[in-house]
This record gives sequence, C-alpha cells and structure tokens, in this order.
Amino acid sequence: MNPALLVIYAAVMLITSLHLTFKSRTGDKFVTFIISYWILAHSVLGAGIFTIRIGGLPFDLQAGRIIFLLFISYILILFLKDSFKNTERVKILKHEFILFLYVLVSIFVSYLHDRDVVSGKEFILRNIPILSFLVYYLVLKKTADSPMVQVLVKSMLILCTVSSVIGIYQMLGNQRFFRLTELRFAFGGFFRSTGVFAAEYTQSYFLISGLILALFTVPSRLLRRFLVGLYALGIIFTFHRMSWITLAVLFLLFFIVVKKELPKLVVIGASAFILVVCLAIFLSPQIERLKSSDLYRSRLTDRTMDSRMRINKMIFRNIHKSWLIGFGSRDSDMYYFGMLEADLGIDWARGEVGGIHNGFLIELFFKGVIVFVLYIAFFIYAFDYFRHLGRFTHVVFYFAVFELTKFVLANMTNGFNLGTALGLLLAMFLGMNAAVYSKGIYLDNEIFDKIPPR
Repeated sequence: MNPALLVIYAAVMLITSLHLTFKSRTGDKFVTFIISYWILAHSVLGAGIFTIRIGGLPFDLQAGRIIFLLFISYILILFLKDSFKNTERVKILKHEFILFLYVLVSIFVSYLHDRDVVSGKEFILRNIPILSFLVYYLVLKKTADSPMVQVLVKSMLILCTVSSVIGIYQMLGNQRFFRLTELRFAFGGFFRSTGVFAAEYTQSYFLISGLILALFTVPSRLLRRFLVGLYALGIIFTFHRMSWITLAVLFLLFFIVVKKELPKLVVIGASAFILVVCLAIFLSPQIERLKSSDLYRSRLTDRTMDSRMRINKMIFRNIHKSWLIGFGSRDSDMYYFGMLEADLGIDWARGEVGGIHNGFLIELFFKGVIVFVLYIAFFIYAFDYFRHLGRFTHVVFYFAVFELTKFVLANMTNGFNLGTALGLLLAMFLGMNAAVYSKGIYLDNEIFDKIPPR
C-alpha cells in the first residue's frame, strides 16, 4: 500500500478530531481529542511508518504505547489531585474489583511464565495491552461528560461511514485499495473487505458498534436507515460469518429489549419464513446452481469449525497438567505438541499460522483456571450491572450491554483479548457509561432524556 495514502488519511482524521474536540464544550479536551483520534485513526497509526524510534529509549514509541503513557500519567495526576481534596470516597463496583484482580493475577501469571525467558523490557511490553484496558476505562470514567460522549459517538459514526464506503469499494471496485495487510479470499476471485482496518473481522465488529450507535442516536429516520443499511452492507462484504450472526443477535436484542416490539418481530419473522419457503419452492433450480457455486462452497459451508473443535478438545484434555497457571504462550511445549495432537500440522504447532479461536479458552489454556474464572466473572457482573441500569434508569446504559454482548459473541470464534482494538473500544464504552451514571450526566438530545436522580 502507498504510504502517502496512510499519511493523508491520518492527517485528515487528525483535522477531524481537532474540529470535533474544539467545537465541543467538553471539560477535558485533552482526553476527548485522544479518544476521538484513536477511534478515527488507530488502525492506520499502527502501521510501521508511524512508529517513532529514539536512540536511548528501551522500546519504540508506537501510537498505542504513547496513549498508554499519556493516560496513565494523566490518571495518576487526577487521583493525586483528588487525594488532596475533601472528596467523598470512590465506590468500587463489583465488576471493577474483579477487573483489578483479573489484571493483577494475569500479570503475575505472565511473570511466572516469562521470568526466565524474556527480558524485563519485553515483559513490560507484553503486559501494556492488558493494563491499557484498565487505564482507558478509568480515564473515561473519571473525565467523561456529555460533550465528550457526543464526540465519541460522532467519531464512531464518521469512522464507520468511511470504512464502510472503502470496504464496499474494495469489493465492487479496486480490491487492492487501502489494504493494510495481505488479502484474504472470500470466494472466486474476490477478497474479503477490510475497510480502513487490517482484518475483516475488526472491520465487521467496529461496524456493528457503529450500527448500534446509529440505531440509538441518529434522530433522522432517513439518515438512520441509510447508515444502518450502509454499515450492514459493509459487514456483509467482510464475509465473516460470526459477525453476521452477532449482528442478527444484536438486532433482535435491540427490537425486543429496547424498542419492545416483540409482537411486530413475530409477524415480520413469520412473514419472512413463509416468503423464504415460497421462494425455495419456486427457485429450487437456481438454488441447486447456487450450491455448486464457489461462494457457497468457499464461505457459506466452509467447515472451519472442525479444526476449532479439535483444538477445544485438546485444551480440555490437557489443561489438568497445568490448571493453576496454564501453559504461558504459543512458545510452550504444550502448545506445540497439542497442535500436533489436534492434527493441525507443523505450522500451527510453531505458532506461525492459526491459533486458538476462542478468547475464553485462550485465557484458560495460557493463564489457568483462576484467571479464566475472573475473566468470566468480570463479564457476568459488568453485564448484570449495566443491564440493570438500562432497564431501570436510562436507555444509554444499553450501549455497554450491547458492547459486552458483541465482545463475548466475537470471542466465541476468535481470540480478542482486552488489549486489542475491540477490547479498548469496550473499555471506552464501559468507562463512558460508568461516568454517565456516577456523575448523573445529562445527555441533551432527543434520544437521551435526563437520567433520573439516584
């Protein structure tokens, strides 16, 4: 890919972030700008041309590390300032306490595995991603206000609109346009759309978040339907089947739980079922031709679950050998021989391709039962907390519920840890929602009414 295009994109999004930030009335323009720019440009800023190398520093300055250093310094300053004030004691929620435990135990387990294998510098770099999730959450919870929330939403909608358009163009026009990594086949001579992201699954899950935000926040019915259709088409062109399922599940949740239109959905669903049956009868010759097509064989019925089920069985057969702290990483002997046991070949065993396609089993296999239980508990308690707020206080808290649901479903067939882009996006939504409730933030548009007093 032409590096000049990356620079142009990063520059345009920088201007956009500055415009959104300084046009808003947020009380913390520093955090607002960083969050906005991260949303709009993080996928591109991860490219090597944006890495800063300074002699004497023990590691390169990548965008994610720079933001982590800025945010951890900032949050420490804010907590120190509060310690000198007569502020009331901050209440730690159950899911927050579990998150703290999960991060601490994860780092400790990582130390047990790595202390004799990697340098201190490498150990720190390996654990920055998981610390970043906690830091992003705390920064958003501490600083978010109504204008910052609006900038976050606008940034997501801008990103998803641009990425959808690019993704559609990649499928219908120039298939090599704006490709950050190698191309992956969809079917025939077509490649999966990635938009402004490096992988099709990241594209699809960010677009799902944007689609849900559009359903919640765009007041114009015409614009809302256009954006939902645009993002849905972008998701379809990724040819990532689990994201299609996730989108369908979240659509149902939105109309059943938020809009409370179950009777209407039943009528629509029954009508759609009857229509599909009728079409299947009248179009049976065309359906038979479709079954012999490359699209049907390459993506719609590709049996990728077979290898994943063999991996899952391998994990459960062997976890008892190191159930307390797991097996560390792909560099472990257990991973090597386990992949061979699953009959996946030497490349999988060496960690050169593939991997465990389940985020929860990754925690279990590499970090052990204790970390796995804490990880599961964090999602359960966070989901229950924000679901309760969404049901009994305000619809805005369903933002967090939908993001949690999306993240959990995504990790059923992929491995997204909390330090990935999807994890950090989740941290932002959770931190934002926590701030809305703890501060009683008034979100002044026709979608959000004032939150009732606690």
